[in-house]
Amino acid sequence: MPTYSNVNYVLNDGPAIYNLVFKLEKKQQNSLNLGIRFDTEEVGAILVNATTYFRGKINSRLALTGRIGKNLFARADFSLEPTIARNVNFAYMFRYNDIDIYDKGKRMYNTSYQYHLGEISYSDVFRKIFKIQAGIRYEFFDYSEFLYSGEGQSINVKPEGFISYFAQLNLETMDKWYFPTKGISFKLGYSLYTDNFAHYNGHTPFSALDTQFATVAKVTNRFSLLPSLYGRVLIGRNVAYPYYNALGGYVFGRNV
Repeated sequence: MPTYSNVNYVLNDGPAIYNLVFKLEKKQQNSLNLGIRFDTEEVGAILVNATTYFRGKINSRLALTGRIGKNLFARADFSLEPTIARNVNFAYMFRYNDIDIYDKGKRMYNTSYQYHLGEISYSDVFRKIFKIQAGIRYEFFDYSEFLYSGEGQSINVKPEGFISYFAQLNLETMDKWYFPTKGISFKLGYSLYTDNFAHYNGHTPFSALDTQFATVAKVTNRFSLLPSLYGRVLIGRNVAYPYYNALGGYVFGRNV
């Protein structure tokens, strides 16, 4: 189905009838985006994204995203789109992280690792505000080293892979993406983690339930507050180190 970035019309009057003529500007399907980021944690990074669409009996989309900096990142997303709202998604991601872990403001240790993710999922959107997504993913954490400072408790972590099943519910009623004036954003996710599709370390798998809520508190016509809450609960025993809960940072759900 074609999409358009702008639609205008002209009403031409004739001797006996009126002709309504629509002027359509076709939306650019392919895009290339470039960004630069600076912060005190990762210093500087270059961000690159390229997206292209393929039209056919079943439309599809390919997106490539990368980050060049202290923590490298690369992701490929391919989606089959039989309709505008329903997608079958395939994704692969590689990430290198070098992270400092703090306890009460004191750096306890540093960890560096390579992370691989493969994912297959199905998503659907209802009434333009409610989205569901479910799928299966494989994650592999390849830890290279742990460097401790001071008297920190040592952690015995080895490279390990996980197979998980996940489901997510998203409700979005905010009227604008960047500067909303009303509405809410609510997300609920559940993941079940295994190492062989059914168990983890020969026992019952563990799981995680997380939720995120944000709303708009309008103060004036030009100023609004966006209060938000995020929470995550681990369920079960023998929870693996990469999925521990940690406080701090600015990104929800970032793996350590």
